[in-house]
Amino acid sequence: GFDLCVSKDDIMISYHLDKSMETSHYWRDFKAKDTDDMGEIAKVITHSVWSPCVWREGRRHQTHFERADWLVLDFDNEPHQGETSLEQAKRTFCDTVSIIGVTRSHQLSKNGQPPLDRYRVMIKLERPCLNLRDYRYMMTRQLRRYPGLDKSAKDGARYFFPCREVTQLVSDGYEEEYLEAPEDFEKIDLKKFASCKRIGIITPPVRLALIKVVPIGVRN
Repeated sequence: GFDLCVSKDDIMISYHLDKSMETSHYWRDFKAKDTDDMGEIAKVITHSVWSPCVWREGRRHQTHFERADWLVLDFDNEPHQGETSLEQAKRTFCDTVSIIGVTRSHQLSKNGQPPLDRYRVMIKLERPCLNLRDYRYMMTRQLRRYPGLDKSAKDGARYFFPCREVTQLVSDGYEEEYLEAPEDFEKIDLKKFASCKRIGIITPPVRLALIKVVPIGVRN
């Protein structure tokens, strides 16, 4: 397991030693790095498969979530998502403790789409998050703030391939406010489904969830 008794100034991040980029390899054996050097964090995200989350025993699963010091925003800028340009992001986060790194597909054609700004923004939390619900809540709020984000990148088992390069690093600035999840966050209102149950129908979202098949090795 991981010794989480680090100093209050240290920042933690997970990384993997496997450089193969085979998705099926990245469900366990993650290592935790703690440092007070932002340059070291930048080196990790450009040289290794990594995650803002630290997991118990290095096993990448939400049930093993232990800590996150960062919120990571994954900007794909796909047409249906809207767009936040790289230059806009640099201006937005210029006074926030953060790291911006472009992805391997930045300004390259992808899936038939024209070249687009594709990058990730790491935002430092004011204190470590040790609660998965709080983490998911803060990520959900962030995903509503900016166009161009991958809306699925909010779970506590998310990992990323190495960035091509870091384009902005801010080590002195504001830190993101820690917000606790309200009691009703992610609770299902069963009353909404009562009428469907009475007449024996399955709602479209449930139907889609039942028929969806996720290939082995695909990221969460």
